[in-house]
Amino acid sequence: MLKAIRWVVLSVILLALLATAIFYGVLTLSLPSLSGTVQSTSVSQPTYLQRDELGTAVIVAQNREDAAYALGFAHGQDRFFQMDLLRRNAAGELSELFGDGAMEIDENRRFHQFRKRSKAAVEGLPAGHLALLNAYTNGVNDALALQQVPSFEYLVTRTSPKPWRPEDSFLAIYSMYLDLQGRGIERDIVLSTITASFGEEMTAFLTQPSSYQAALDGSEFDSTPQPIPTMNTGMLAVAKVTEIEKDALVGSNNWAVTSELTQGKGGMLSDDMHLGLRVPVIWYRAQLNFSENGHERQVTGVTLPGAPAVVVGSNGNIAWGFTNGYTDTADWYKLSADDKTQLETEEIPQKGRSGNGCLKPVNLALCVSSMVISMR
Repeated sequence: MLKAIRWVVLSVILLALLATAIFYGVLTLSLPSLSGTVQSTSVSQPTYLQRDELGTAVIVAQNREDAAYALGFAHGQDRFFQMDLLRRNAAGELSELFGDGAMEIDENRRFHQFRKRSKAAVEGLPAGHLALLNAYTNGVNDALALQQVPSFEYLVTRTSPKPWRPEDSFLAIYSMYLDLQGRGIERDIVLSTITASFGEEMTAFLTQPSSYQAALDGSEFDSTPQPIPTMNTGMLAVAKVTEIEKDALVGSNNWAVTSELTQGKGGMLSDDMHLGLRVPVIWYRAQLNFSENGHERQVTGVTLPGAPAVVVGSNGNIAWGFTNGYTDTADWYKLSADDKTQLETEEIPQKGRSGNGCLKPVNLALCVSSMVISMR
């Protein structure tokens, strides 16, 4: 009896070790190859993709297009699932990965028809910009094609990655818009409710600008402090609070000073881009080295996986940055019986169903040559 128990325990241990080895092997096969030579028809000159000790992608190319290809290759190796979520979030295609749990998000996103808008944006690009975007797209897909096993996220969701398309880069940017400015309609509705309940003086008090704000276009606004409105008995009755929900802490700011205020010879730029903590972090560090019009260029900064550009960085002469402006970019409009609308049907593909499994109607108001890329 004791011998049999020993055999059972030993068998369980061996099976656990075998399962661990298989699991580790699969995960290892899904990791990108960081050394070697890749043949590609999408680059015109030998191009090099390296990574420093911190994992920053360092790209050396002979022209901007080849640099864009290598950046796409790096993004495709290191961050494809993140890119996939960004495009699907904006396009309303998350259900294809996660099933019915993401259907409500997809229905909300489909109203904007961002994939249709992205395709139109690509068609309107200048030839030079389109060439860069196509080079970037080819880099992403070449990296994807070299994967022996899909990344673990696709193993967990039991799905397969789909190729990157040029319009997907616009979708990644639209996804950032939704993250930063997607609550504009709700804000307008709340302000309208405040005005109706407490009057325009209360709305003016709550929305008054700070004296520390400055417009980039040189425009000016009245910075006179708005007085605290008087609350009458009727207002207090309306203002009775029954429940307070804690909102997520959001904010964004940046600042710059000239060389007159620094100890060095140049000015100083700082960005404080407040975004939620994520794994991986939203930004991807990279350095692009390439030739342009007979000049050597070096651009260092952070990129958004999904787009072939350095979002915040420096070229050694100037520095640039982005931050959320919290501008009023949306208005809500209550339709009347006389307003004309049209019905459009959006097809939302669902996980585990062939074809486009779910149809959701959305009402829209009609108000107006082979080269080598070397990695080492």
